Amino acid sequence: MEDTPEAGQVNKVINTLRKPEARSEFTVGILEGFHQYFGEVLHQESPPKIIEQFKERKGMIFPVGSLLRGTARVGSDFDFILVFDSSLAERSAGNPIHREFEEITLTSEEFHPSHIPFRYWFARRFKADPKLVKFYDETRGFMQAYRERMNRYRSEQGLPLTSFEEKDIERRFIVSEALVFNTENLVQNIQGLSIIQPTELSSDLGILIPQLLTTNLDYVVEGGPGALLHHQRRIIEALVFLEQHNPDVFQEVYAHLSDNFHAAVNYQSDNHPHSGLIDTQFKEYVEKSGRFPSEKVEHAAKLLKGIKRQNAFPSLQALKEKYLVGIE
Repeated sequence: MEDTPEAGQVNKVINTLRKPEARSEFTVGILEGFHQYFGEVLHQESPPKIIEQFKERKGMIFPVGSLLRGTARVGSDFDFILVFDSSLAERSAGNPIHREFEEITLTSEEFHPSHIPFRYWFARRFKADPKLVKFYDETRGFMQAYRERMNRYRSEQGLPLTSFEEKDIERRFIVSEALVFNTENLVQNIQGLSIIQPTELSSDLGILIPQLLTTNLDYVVEGGPGALLHHQRRIIEALVFLEQHNPDVFQEVYAHLSDNFHAAVNYQSDNHPHSGLIDTQFKEYVEKSGRFPSEKVEHAAKLLKGIKRQNAFPSLQALKEKYLVGIE
């Protein structure tokens, strides 16, 4: 079935934001490792019981933030979302299984066949790969510079100084936070907005929903085929329900999602020591695309930066055409 013009709007946004050349080299290295490591966690032979339970509930692992934007670099923090869908009966019973799912990333060494924590595994992978070792070396410099700054402060406060050790790279190669996200809870919250204030839709979910609806399988590690599409469809169906039952609240909620989408796409921390490199990343993107001669790269990069800021969250009709058409 060919995509409708409305579905094409969603495809255009996804292709613009998620195309390979839009990702920094460091992002590519992390994403490839992310798929390998957590793919081995979810698809190993004779997996632990909690992995089976996660997969049975359409579980998937989804990196957000700078990894999703493609702007990850040495020193970035990485956020992972573990998404699953419980039954309403299980949710009503107050089953605390979501706390156990957190352990899949928090104590990853207990679930990966190598029994190596993922931050250690990533560091060793980068160190051993000639194409990626430069990022391992940059991480060392990044950490040494941080240690020197902290020691200057500690010296001023009369505190003992600390020294950098090579093993610190493995310990902190990836600084991450893992959150657990239950689609059933979200669906109930959205549908409940027919009778309560739309501010009940938290900022975290307001950011996650538009990112989840504009991603593809390049980013997600699924516990089983169709997991990503399952969650996308459930969220859109909940939004359709809200539009039908309380259109005024729906308009407020959708405006909230659109605003958060724009912020998530363009967010750049001014406090990050590498924040000034954003223009360099646009230039690298244009160069990697191979569509412009060298003398036009600078101008094309400036235009691209402006175009990126114009990306808009697709309409609900476009999302329905993309994800719901053809469902029996």
